[in-house]
Amino acid sequence: MRRRNLSIAIVGAGFSGICLAIGLKKAGFADFVIFDRGNGPGGVWRDNTYPGAACDAPSHLYSFSFEPNPDWSRRFAEQPEILDYLRHCVTKYVLTPHLRLRTGDGETGEYGLLVAACGQLSNPAVPELPGMDAFTGTMFHSSRRSAPTHQRHSVGCRERRGAAPLRPAGCAGARTIRDGTSPHWW
Repeated sequence: MRRRNLSIAIVGAGFSGICLAIGLKKAGFADFVIFDRGNGPGGVWRDNTYPGAACDAPSHLYSFSFEPNPDWSRRFAEQPEILDYLRHCVTKYVLTPHLRLRTGDGETGEYGLLVAACGQLSNPAVPELPGMDAFTGTMFHSSRRSAPTHQRHSVGCRERRGAAPLRPAGCAGARTIRDGTSPHWW
């Protein structure tokens, strides 16, 4: 009789992937790998580093039930604090040996189970706005922006859910700041 491969491949090292990995370890299962295209755990909280990035729900909801964080510094935690919390969980539950980062090079493997934990906000949804092709200022999506712009006119685009509004601090010196938020789609 052929033995079944019970190893697990988890795609995504954000909240969902980390939560699943911790659950597997707590259940005594250690044969899993967490793949992520980024350079560390955290998912959207690693990637969204625009000025003022913060959760849009009370901070205590950004904690796992088995690892509460009573020490959030504010009601709506900012991106660095949420990312620190996720890194804390990875360290505490010894997940680093299971991480395979900067993936996407075509490496293949054989696993008994594949879990997609890449999240609904891992790829930005950029709306088609009239006049985009003629705009000569800075255009960005919040998930692909990190440094403040010093342009006179800026257009920022973000998903409605999971992102706090773009802050004017991220567009210092701009006379025109537009938030091209797309409508809800769920």
